[in-house]
Amino acid sequence: RNHLMSRERNRNLLMRRKRNRNQLMRRERNRNHLMSRERNRNLLMRRKRNRNQLMRRERNRKQLMRRERNRNHLMRRERNRDQLMRSERNRNPLMRRERNRDQLMRSERNRNPL
Repeated sequence: RNHLMSRERNRNLLMRRKRNRNQLMRRERNRNHLMSRERNRNLLMRRKRNRNQLMRRERNRKQLMRRERNRNHLMRRERNRDQLMRSERNRNPLMRRERNRDQLMRSERNRNPL
């Protein structure tokens, strides 16, 4: 009778150890799983941040280029306008006469200052 009891006790002990070990293993697996999920999330976040940064840089670069183009365009227009005004003045006989008169007066003044 004692022998049977001891065998039963042994079996119970073994079973408890087995359960404990299984539980430990399960906990470990869960922990690993959670950690890997966390790692994945971190990785994803980092990728997202990197992508956003790249996009931002690209946007900034394009914006700068656009500004530069606009500036160049405006400057070119301004130069053309000046050029046009000069050529108009050159073409217009009245303007030419006036300019000649001014030039003549200047040269006169230069020749004999008061």
